[in-house]
Amino acid sequence: MRRPHPPASKIVPDANAPKGKLPDAAIPKAYRLDFTILPEANTFSGHDEIDVTLNAATKSLYLHGRDLTVSKVVAMAGGRAVPGTFTQVDSTGTARLDFGQVLPAGPATLAFDYTGVFGDSASGLFHVKVGDAWYSWTQFESIDARAAYPGFDEPGFKTPFTVSVTTHPGLVVVGNAPEASVTTVAGGMEKHQLAATKPLPTYLVAVDTGPFTRRTGMIPPTPERSAPMPYGAVATAAQKDKMSYVMAETPRIVSLLENYFGEPFPFPKLDQIGTPIMPGAMENAGADTYGDGIIYLAPGATTGEKQEFGMVVAHELSHQWFGDLVTPAWWDHIRASRNSVNS
Repeated sequence: MRRPHPPASKIVPDANAPKGKLPDAAIPKAYRLDFTILPEANTFSGHDEIDVTLNAATKSLYLHGRDLTVSKVVAMAGGRAVPGTFTQVDSTGTARLDFGQVLPAGPATLAFDYTGVFGDSASGLFHVKVGDAWYSWTQFESIDARAAYPGFDEPGFKTPFTVSVTTHPGLVVVGNAPEASVTTVAGGMEKHQLAATKPLPTYLVAVDTGPFTRRTGMIPPTPERSAPMPYGAVATAAQKDKMSYVMAETPRIVSLLENYFGEPFPFPKLDQIGTPIMPGAMENAGADTYGDGIIYLAPGATTGEKQEFGMVVAHELSHQWFGDLVTPAWWDHIRASRNSVNS
């Protein structure tokens, strides 16, 4: 069950707010997301910076943010820091930014400090207790990235994301891009800095944090890819003895798909991530997420279980090319493509 929307008092209806696509007043160019995630807590916090291009001078903008408590908004534009306010205007997470001064047309950076509430189902940024330990994952398709950070939560906007997570020492952080560094920060916490991603829409961003077991390996070069590629499997402690099959079979599936598409795997690494409450699977770029039972098979697994593994994993990994590298401009493009395949 998705966590409830905020009380009506936190939503201020706006008759002028867009009901579908956002207007083109601002175009996102890059995100820097700095999360503090303690998986056992009820809430998480973030500092979000979005580089945008303003197509015209304006004192207000629409974007997305659902059920977030935004404590600070600042726009850096025209060499000035202009404070603003954030107002959620409908239950789907459309929001409005209002500034006390006109922002000039051209480049700007929108910065937010905020907190959010963890979900308890596979939606937004959610957490689950497995045994004695808490873990958190993300699931953003189709409009749930806005429950984790303010942004332009539409598939047609593709930008690089640079993500960091500050958390308890010793925890594992997995995202779309390789980890660049881990440093000790205030309070003895650790900050995991991930490399910048290739351009992605908001719904393909992934951020998973917890005391995961992570196994890693290298997929050998193929005719389409000249260098070995790092890959891994990420599991809760409950699944740590069932990781051999996914580690053994993932390289073969990647190689077969590279041959089929005639192109190398589109991203610099691949993690196969399990969660106990995912009802299916999701093709986050370089960080596919599955229900535990799909990819974590016990020794002696049945032929049927292996067939399901092969079908689902091949499907999700094929999305790394069509769905992640090539993405829909709007959601009806997915429906149209599926209809054409089915016809």
